[in-house]
Amino acid sequence: SIVYSVKEEILDFDKPPEDPEDDDYMDPFTYMNKLLSVMTGREVKVWSRVDLADTYEDGCDMVFATGHRGYEANGEATPKLTYMLNIESTDSVYVYFPSEYPRDAEMKLNGTSIGTYFDNETFSIRELGSFEEGEEVKFELLLEEDNLYIRTGCQFFWYFNEEEFISAISELKDGVMDAHSDKEDRIFGTISVPEGDGLVFTTIPYDEGWVVKVDGDFVEKEPVLNDSLIAFRITEGEHEIELEYKPDCVKYGLIITFSGITVFIFICLIEYFRKRNAPPVSTHTAEPEKIPEPAEIPEPDENMENTDENEDLT
Repeated sequence: SIVYSVKEEILDFDKPPEDPEDDDYMDPFTYMNKLLSVMTGREVKVWSRVDLADTYEDGCDMVFATGHRGYEANGEATPKLTYMLNIESTDSVYVYFPSEYPRDAEMKLNGTSIGTYFDNETFSIRELGSFEEGEEVKFELLLEEDNLYIRTGCQFFWYFNEEEFISAISELKDGVMDAHSDKEDRIFGTISVPEGDGLVFTTIPYDEGWVVKVDGDFVEKEPVLNDSLIAFRITEGEHEIELEYKPDCVKYGLIITFSGITVFIFICLIEYFRKRNAPPVSTHTAEPEKIPEPAEIPEPDENMENTDENEDLT
């Protein structure tokens, strides 16, 4: 679920720096243990360290960079780092190498290639599998470039305790909201908050545009984990919760829209009353003035024409 009740102590719990060069850097395994402990109110140890029987490097020289230990190929042999794991549990083993200067490398487990590491798709927590107690496991990291840098002061290999994880999640499920959504920007549902929980924790990124209601009343939301996620206070018992996204851009857009509509209506009313109060216009059409017909010119008299001719002869 994306909404569930937790202990209020999470308000004082911040995410550790993601930069491995920071002195307060915390690996993701330790961080998850602490986060689940704060959320449940008890010590949770989902991840535990795998002891190393031995570590050594071949074909490379050790150098140092800020917050990192570096390895540079010296040409004497295939450059690689070797980690011998002392297996004391049948829980699955995972590995993670933090670095601010990733360089491509190949992974081998007991002599068998299991893929690459440090490129864009493989630079993550990787599962190695489960092994028998007392089994000797050899993990190798082969340099594919001239150098390799790994964060110092970190544990790389960890057991994952599935039973402990299920137990912690089950405790959180006691306060999970039965979430529903009828549109993309609205989430609602019912939550039953157990005794001792006083905060609702969500996996929704914090944004001022989110509005929270509990039992129909607006409540103040609070940012948690370095202002990254939304949380809000709540009391024990059953509650109806609603979260709706109403960013300022939507609010201002509605204001502009309604303002435009209001101005348009106002202009229409002005035009209506202007025409209503104007003097009436006559609908009578005057007949056009008749143009007088030209006078008829009399035709010449033939007798007069003959008289004129006789006079000319005389």
